[in-house]
Amino acid sequence: MDFIPRRYRKSIRKLTRNINQSLRNYVNGALIDAGVVFIVSSLAFAIIGLKAPLLFGLFCGIMNVIPYAGPYIGGTPAVIVGFSQGFGVGLAVLIAIIVIQMVEGNVLQTLIISKTTKLNPVVIIIGLLIFGHFFGIIGMLLSTPIIGVIKVIITYFDDKYDILNFLLITFTYFLLRIINTASDAKAVVANTSSADFLLHPFLAGSSGSGWTSTYGTSTSSE
Repeated sequence: MDFIPRRYRKSIRKLTRNINQSLRNYVNGALIDAGVVFIVSSLAFAIIGLKAPLLFGLFCGIMNVIPYAGPYIGGTPAVIVGFSQGFGVGLAVLIAIIVIQMVEGNVLQTLIISKTTKLNPVVIIIGLLIFGHFFGIIGMLLSTPIIGVIKVIITYFDDKYDILNFLLITFTYFLLRIINTASDAKAVVANTSSADFLLHPFLAGSSGSGWTSTYGTSTSSE
């Protein structure tokens, strides 16, 4: 932290703590999800009669942290051993793994990770699709923690500088100006003094005379 200017150190420490907390929450959620898979798989294997159900259930839980491919990697040894015991046992193990992974992958994982990371389930799913498309399995594995970190950073700067409100007002103004209703855009920003101040260079026009150059009248005359 010595290379960071002294006046920024407190803010950087706070932001770093928030990022660490976000990553810790994700890890906790992944561990909870893996624990649930371990317990449910072990119970299912024990009921079916598979040998060493706890061992195979544990392997399924550990492999479950790898999106999509992990559950199948974890379930393969159990299926092989199941069929070695008998066709019925192997088939029952295969069906149990498919059902467990369908429920876990489509419902349980999203809910647990969403709860621990405070991310909307839709955001998590979209992140998995985008990161998976560009970066494959590694991207899917890292998508949720990366999105969590991005959310922490945006939230921190929004709380500090209210940037989202400013961007929304700026976007609204220019959108209305594009459709030739600049007078409506003026009304939008008129009630927000900070936005009025920040947008002043854009609203002032080339002459720098405030609202006069843009609308032909000054704000004081209104």
